Amino acid sequence: EGTGKMELGEEMIKVEPGDVILIEDGVYHRVHAGMYEELYFVCVFDGGRHTEDDKIKEEANKIVDMYTEKGI
Repeated sequence: EGTGKMELGEEMIKVEPGDVILIEDGVYHRVHAGMYEELYFVCVFDGGRHTEDDKIKEEANKIVDMYTEKGI
């Protein structure tokens, strides 16, 4: 319900009822309501999100496992 704009990376996209916007992981995004109305929207996540922090933690865990296996 309502209209507004979706900021997607460097792009601004007009949004209105019924629109579906796919946002790839890691892409900056933000929703802006229209000037004189409310905007209601639904976000759905696929659960497969990975951040740079996740990659760092994964690599750190591999290193810990390697040293644990060697008894260090």
